[in-house]
Amino acid sequence: MKNNEVSASLTVGQRIRKERRLRGMTQAEFSHLLGISVSYLGAIERGERGISSSVMGLLHEQLGLSYDYLLDGTTLNDYSIQQYLRETPHYGIRHNLDVILGACSNQELENCYDMLHTYLIHSRRRKRRKGKNPSSEQ
Repeated sequence: MKNNEVSASLTVGQRIRKERRLRGMTQAEFSHLLGISVSYLGAIERGERGISSSVMGLLHEQLGLSYDYLLDGTTLNDYSIQQYLRETPHYGIRHNLDVILGACSNQELENCYDMLHTYLIHSRRRKRRKGKNPSSEQ
């Protein structure tokens, strides 16, 4: 691996180790849950091996960890998204989203969730930056 890949892998691996420990699981239990070998999990946690997209998918499906969190530490959980939708003053929009999402396959739902999740994170960051920048107020 190149140096920057090792650095990124360590960060991802450290997050995975943190989540495993928060759940009180051994490497053997955690690797069994994900269907991977203990040695592969250990190598990921130590940053010696990169994480495959299939393992990232399993972490998302089995534990509810977002791809953003795994890759860069950004967190926004399902509750935040649901709360945001409930607070939206436009009931029609929520209803239309329900109709659209109701017609989606599981894969399409995952993709929609990931896109909405990423959008909300970046949108909220932009709002915070604008709020901190006095020159943006006119």
